[in-house]
Amino acid sequence: KPGDHLVLSALPASMRREVSFKTMLFNYRSAISRGGLGQKFINSIIYSVASTFLVILFSLMVSFAISKMQFKKISMIIAALIGFGYLISLNSIIIPLFLMLSRMKLTDKHVGIILVYTAFGLPLAVLLTTQFLRGIPDSLVESARIDGAGTFRILTSIIAPMATPVIVTVSIITALGIWNEFMLV
Repeated sequence: KPGDHLVLSALPASMRREVSFKTMLFNYRSAISRGGLGQKFINSIIYSVASTFLVILFSLMVSFAISKMQFKKISMIIAALIGFGYLISLNSIIIPLFLMLSRMKLTDKHVGIILVYTAFGLPLAVLLTTQFLRGIPDSLVESARIDGAGTFRILTSIIAPMATPVIVTVSIITALGIWNEFMLV
């Protein structure tokens, strides 16, 4: 009769599995339709892929400049700024960040979130990539320069293929960090 309670453990095993599976499917369907989780899932994929790509691209370029180019003083200043950026937490600047994005009219836009994720992902990526690139011999860069390769050609043809392990590592760390971050979205 209506209002009676049913204890799942009192049912036979085959019925328990069927009831549990149907309940689970109902809960997932309800969460996706009522909560709009489909669009939120797509947004998370967009944020993760775009931000991870930009972090990898910029960190590889900055790390190449810091570790392989002959600008020692400027490289030290840039490395110090990157290291300082690593110390800044999102919790400490969330309000100024919101005010800045509001003035730039980037709130509720994909570009605003992607830029913030990229900025917060760069310090760790640059530190890891710089340390890895310092282990690559300078003679490879010098020999490519003698053969007539420009800076971009050296970066794309020599450094990027040799930096594949650190690129994969930074990609995983960045993508997981962005995927698991709920404060900005």
